[in-house]
Amino acid sequence: MGTQGLHPCRGLRRVARRGDGWLPLIVVPSHVDVDGLVAQRSQLDELARQAGRAPRAIDTVLWVNIDAGTSTERVADTVKEVHERTGIDHFMIDSMYDVDTVDGSLDHAREILRLVAKG
Repeated sequence: MGTQGLHPCRGLRRVARRGDGWLPLIVVPSHVDVDGLVAQRSQLDELARQAGRAPRAIDTVLWVNIDAGTSTERVADTVKEVHERTGIDHFMIDSMYDVDTVDGSLDHAREILRLVAKG
């Protein structure tokens, strides 16, 4: 259950009560707010505790949109930074605004994975 299109507080409360996952969104490079992710996850954890749930029962998958023309290096660096600062280790990379073919999307994904694994 994600919070896309919902008021953040209402969406987080719903995830805390019923969800098994949280799907926040960033857009590289135009909207990357790591501090905001940390704050929202802290709020989600507290809301889960108030609902009698263990915060660790709610996984986070970060939806990463890519602005057109953004280098794979920039995307990989952002993924690494977000992981290091938040502990998020599941990412959904959406390149539909940057790549216009399936083969291009696959090549893009392979390159990002290679760069992230490289460290």
